[in-house]
Amino acid sequence: MDINDKDLPNLIKLSLSNNRIPNFTSNSIKVKSLEELKTICVQVRRDIVRMVYAVNSGHPGGSLGCVEYFVALYNKFLIHNPSHFNMDGKNEDLFFLSNGHISPVFYSVLARCGYFEANELNTFRK
Repeated sequence: MDINDKDLPNLIKLSLSNNRIPNFTSNSIKVKSLEELKTICVQVRRDIVRMVYAVNSGHPGGSLGCVEYFVALYNKFLIHNPSHFNMDGKNEDLFFLSNGHISPVFYSVLARCGYFEANELNTFRK
């Protein structure tokens, strides 16, 4: 599947020109280019379909519809550091997901950002 600029929501386009670029520490996630974000989006979509298909349960549409937003949020807007994660959230932005039906996109993006190994996605609902 080929993705071009017109396929991406305005959020990613806006994020690339946004003046609010967080001051990341040297250990923080690096801000990615548009091409890198596109590649991550494709992988996250694959993750979602694989997770839902493997357990024959879930609502892939909601997750698939949120991919670009989550990828942009975690790779451009949120200040976070997966390599030094702890539960206090000091000096990091916090994100709370209240819609559990889109948990596959959340899990995939967290894995792709480095919070846990991507092979852990195989344990979805198991």
